[in-house]
Amino acid sequence: MQGLADLGHAYLSFMNPMTLAYGLGGAFVGIVMGILWAAFWAVDHPVAPGIVIVGFAVGICISMASLVPGGLGIMESSMTAVFVSLGVPLEPAVVAVLIFRLAYYVLPLCVSLFVFHGLMGQVAKAAGAAAWSGAQGFDSPAPRR
Repeated sequence: MQGLADLGHAYLSFMNPMTLAYGLGGAFVGIVMGILWAAFWAVDHPVAPGIVIVGFAVGICISMASLVPGGLGIMESSMTAVFVSLGVPLEPAVVAVLIFRLAYYVLPLCVSLFVFHGLMGQVAKAAGAAAWSGAQGFDSPAPRR
């Protein structure tokens, strides 16, 4: 087991950083498309992976070209239109795309809030503060000069 760990460490130490970045980026896109594919399974209308890839790619490209922050509404409507044009019924396409957007934006936000609160608690302990509460900084009076 130690030999395998050493081999992995040696590989990562000699690997080009750009190769690692491309690999991690590709893995992220694969996971995101997997979430969209799972959303179609969740609405009991499984589709082929090729349809998911085309719908995802068109939705991302159109939302990046729009001037709307985060592609709000643009990505959903374009992905739904692509899925419907590829033969997916309207209702499962809309629900699957909304499930995807929920998983893509809201769930990471909720996780990051808990992580942020934990990090701020560690910072407060390291600074010697008595106890940290989320509203403590807003409720305390301004210091006098």
